[in-house]
Amino acid sequence: RLVKAMWAWMIRREMAVENPWERVEPIGKVSSGKQQLGEGDARKLDKFLFTQAEAGDEGALALLVELYLGLRSSEVLSLTVGACHARTVWVNGTKTKNAKRKLELYGPVAELLARHCANRPESERVFAANLPKQPSPNWTYKRLKKICGQLGIPSICPHSLRGLHSSLALEAGVTTHQVASALGHASFATTARHYAKRDSIEKGKAKRVADVLHGSNPDPTVEQILARLPKDERRVLLSLIR
Repeated sequence: RLVKAMWAWMIRREMAVENPWERVEPIGKVSSGKQQLGEGDARKLDKFLFTQAEAGDEGALALLVELYLGLRSSEVLSLTVGACHARTVWVNGTKTKNAKRKLELYGPVAELLARHCANRPESERVFAANLPKQPSPNWTYKRLKKICGQLGIPSICPHSLRGLHSSLALEAGVTTHQVASALGHASFATTARHYAKRDSIEKGKAKRVADVLHGSNPDPTVEQILARLPKDERRVLLSLIR
């Protein structure tokens, strides 16, 4: 790509008349999406973040909110105290017209968030309020990288938590429309291309077929999804729109 771009620049500068690299095509499919944690590592990360957040670490809490709602780092860092009410979080996303959305946060995380926001002005930012302006996504990036090193798990970036969110949700049988809506996407095509793992999509499809054939509710509520899981897995399941 760099060589093609360089020759295109040379043509514009009249230093060349033809780009000999223009017809060269890559072999194989271009990699997309971010690396995602496996189930065991995801549970280890989840447990650690809860422990740290309960101890008052706002960075760990920010990452929990990002994981359980599938938010972008910029969306987490722009949250205001007034946008968080009980288990409801209003996301004032600006990336696309679908980025503004109302999401339901997993109860234990919502409790930690409520404690963190208690007795604070509604217009104040939830996280990094001590800074004069909203920090860049690097604020969460550095914290997650450090945590991964401490836990000895693959080093991932915060954006990969959106992928983990969508993959776990799909495996739980949540519809593709619901997952795309929770992430702020206009269609599931974007979610599938950049976030959800292919095997998670297939597992989700198979589960929904089985639910329909066996008379289960094809559109389960959050409570119904949680009830199906063993107790030790419930913390990993991400909060989704009903």
